[in-house]
Amino acid sequence: MKFLPLVSSVLIVCRIAYGSELPEPASLEKLAKVPASQFTKSINASESPDKRFVAAVGSPDGAAPKWVKTHHGPKDVSYVLESVEGHCRNYLVDMKTDRVTAILEAEHFGTGTQYNHESALHAWSANARWLIEIQSWKWATGPCSLHRINEAGGIVASYDLMTTAREAVAAELAKKGINSAEDYAVSVPSAEVSDGGSITLEVTGEVPKDPDTPFVSLSVRGAATLGANKDLSVKITGSKPME
Repeated sequence: MKFLPLVSSVLIVCRIAYGSELPEPASLEKLAKVPASQFTKSINASESPDKRFVAAVGSPDGAAPKWVKTHHGPKDVSYVLESVEGHCRNYLVDMKTDRVTAILEAEHFGTGTQYNHESALHAWSANARWLIEIQSWKWATGPCSLHRINEAGGIVASYDLMTTAREAVAAELAKKGINSAEDYAVSVPSAEVSDGGSITLEVTGEVPKDPDTPFVSLSVRGAATLGANKDLSVKITGSKPME
């Protein structure tokens, strides 16, 4: 059994804006002609260190969406795009020009960082040239991508860090005599990336609701390399259990 992340119940509830039909996603070229503020809202805690770029949630076709204000406390207010999975996109937005510069991998559906069992995390390098985006559910992480970002906010190359996370979990389980990690749900709760492309991931692995299987919690280090053909790769340089 290969574990797949659960879809948050909030996604199921928020399905009014487009009805049952999915809007046709627009190209980056088309979206970049529309002010980003007309169809996106910034995701909390996702700004680049230089305050120029921010991750945002918005409609997939550039149409003005219908937003729902949500309250998680007296001062904790966020906005949710009324949609179901596939009815929203996440973007990278240049806050100076108010334009979308890149289409991201995740489909986090609100401006808050967490809704029920679904969450979003964005980790930047200090020079704003590397970005890690993570979307997780209760038991596992879905999209977990490393992006090389150019000066204009475009994505030069991307790498699926879940490949790295699963490799690390499988190696740790092998030490325990478990030769297959197929049943394991793998999560990346936190991540860091340096200006030089050095990566540190917190990685966990477990078989949900099975207390008889080992729980894996690792600190995984890696090094990203951008090839001459703009192909991005990540090599694990170290892995150790979390204390």
